[in-house]
Amino acid sequence: MAIAGLPVPGSKISENERELLSAIQHSAEVPLTDMAERLGMNVPVARHAFRRLQEKEIVTGSYPFVNLCRLGFVYQSLLFALSSTNKDVRNSLVKSVLASKQIEWCGELVGPYRYGLTMAVRSPNETASALTAISRKFGPIVHKKEVGTKVRKCYFPRKYFFPKSKDFGKTFEYAAHSSPIELDNLEHVLLVALCRGEGLSLRKLSERLSVPISTVRRRILRLEELGVIGGYYYGIDVNKLGYHEHVILLEAHGVHPQVSEGLQRYCEAHPNITFFAETVGRWDYDIGVEVCDSHTLTSVVDDLHDLLGNRLASLQTFEVVKQVRRTGYPFASSKG
Repeated sequence: MAIAGLPVPGSKISENERELLSAIQHSAEVPLTDMAERLGMNVPVARHAFRRLQEKEIVTGSYPFVNLCRLGFVYQSLLFALSSTNKDVRNSLVKSVLASKQIEWCGELVGPYRYGLTMAVRSPNETASALTAISRKFGPIVHKKEVGTKVRKCYFPRKYFFPKSKDFGKTFEYAAHSSPIELDNLEHVLLVALCRGEGLSLRKLSERLSVPISTVRRRILRLEELGVIGGYYYGIDVNKLGYHEHVILLEAHGVHPQVSEGLQRYCEAHPNITFFAETVGRWDYDIGVEVCDSHTLTSVVDDLHDLLGNRLASLQTFEVVKQVRRTGYPFASSKG
């Protein structure tokens, strides 16, 4: 049986690759030579390990963590089931949904819902308009739906990559903000370019955008200082390591700060939990878990029951079987 917290046998990932992957996952801005020095790893060994992670398509690109709340947006999650099982109809629906410039994430699910979306909106009316557009085009195809607005969300580094590590890197976080920042067109196209995951250098960005390197550097620094860019991370395909993503939705009897704080502490410490969000809507919290066996997921669910006790109103889980879209800045066609 696979050991929880470590890549499963057959994933063909070496000790050096695991250690490097753990260190770089939320530190994509750190040069590989500097990271090798931090780890006490020879630079040629680190370069070989990184190249192998790319060749195996485990590392899929480098991206900025964009906090859209600083731009006046809120994140709304929509979960829905479909009345039609026709594959062509489903594909047409997904294509229509993805045509929206507001979709930050879309996933195909197994569980009580078939699809999940996260939209970046300035008003809940925008989510309602998206649902209305679906109904007008496809009829009453959505027969079960739930909507939740993210108040705050934390993304934790994956500790199961290399549990022996002393430093797993930073936690990324966004929360609702009362003083939005307005981007100009250059900053908009810069975010679009960065979020393609190509890991472009300042020189390449300068050439692509036809602006001086000094201007690119200054604008990126401004976005970082204002909190629009909260850091940089590597996209990682955990399915290549034998892991699968699950989401747990929790509904509580009343919302208490002590409960939220206790849940966050638990999630931050757990090696397989990747995010924790506080939500307003049908549920109060959602938690991301990546596991290679059902035992680990069951253990997390049992822990949550113990933590919340009689405050727990409901708990449901579902698996994300396919990432249809994931982007930190979905407004590629025009400014948000």
